[in-house]
Amino acid sequence: MSRTIALTGATGFIGSTLARRLAIAGWNIQALVRSTSTRSHLDGIPVQWLKGNLDDLDSLRRFVRNAEGMVVVER
Repeated sequence: MSRTIALTGATGFIGSTLARRLAIAGWNIQALVRSTSTRSHLDGIPVQWLKGNLDDLDSLRRFVRNAEGMVVVER
């Protein structure tokens, strides 16, 4: 059974490292991302990218839908 985690900060150093480790551990990753964020360093990692931001309630609802947990990585 696949598990799903909602992850913010996946395009940053710590978040991208965490995304890689979660993927290796078998987690499905839903990542909230701004339209201006660079995601190329996570090519090859199975991430479902959801455009939005933490200030938008609709973005947050989509972001956590079907997730078993959430990890917030801040600067």
